[in-house]
Amino acid sequence: MAAATVPQQRRRIVFQNGLALMEIVTLEKAVPTSDWLNKMLESAPTPSKLLPLDCVDNFSIRRKDTTHRRVYVTYMHPRMQMFRFRGDRANANPQQYNLSWPHTLWWFVFANQQLSGLYLTATKASPYDVANYGDLELLWLPTPNQYPEGHFCLGNLSTDISWPDWKRVNVLRNEVIASNWNNDLHPNLTGFPFSSIPEWADQSSRNPELWRELPYRPYPYTTYRKMCDYLIGGKE
Repeated sequence: MAAATVPQQRRRIVFQNGLALMEIVTLEKAVPTSDWLNKMLESAPTPSKLLPLDCVDNFSIRRKDTTHRRVYVTYMHPRMQMFRFRGDRANANPQQYNLSWPHTLWWFVFANQQLSGLYLTATKASPYDVANYGDLELLWLPTPNQYPEGHFCLGNLSTDISWPDWKRVNVLRNEVIASNWNNDLHPNLTGFPFSSIPEWADQSSRNPELWRELPYRPYPYTTYRKMCDYLIGGKE
């Protein structure tokens, strides 16, 4: 099929952040997919515009101090999540537990080439199932290793800064899930039907839907929109 050479305009509606955006798109040129892919690969190591797995949102801002801040939000659906936990003993062999895990949003923040923040929030619904996920309520996930202000303890998390953002986010999320958690910065579990990770696992084994019933506390930034405003504002 011959490539299009005459610009063409097309109308489309894009649903984004609870809004219907009516756009006019100009088609400059059409080329075979294989040609486009080869051209993209030839341009490496230009930063990739590909998105991480399960990415529901991404945005960036260049600040007056020349910092290029980029935020990626990825979603994980409810599941029985394997959790490696070593408790209070730093040298103890970690034990594996399966926890009833709610909807979660993972917020990755990069400042220039450095990972500057990671936030893990629970929600009662998928962002795909609400009319306007700007109003989606954010909740504390009752796991350790989170500071009172909300950000996750990065510990030894790191990736190759030469990798594109999408790859770094994918690897970092997998590292967090597979990491050995401990009792540092343990949350207040008052009101929960368990007081420890082993008890959470025991309850989950008897009720995989336990996540639906947990008395989550509001996150410091109580809605999706407020969290975005906070991160764009540049505070960590």
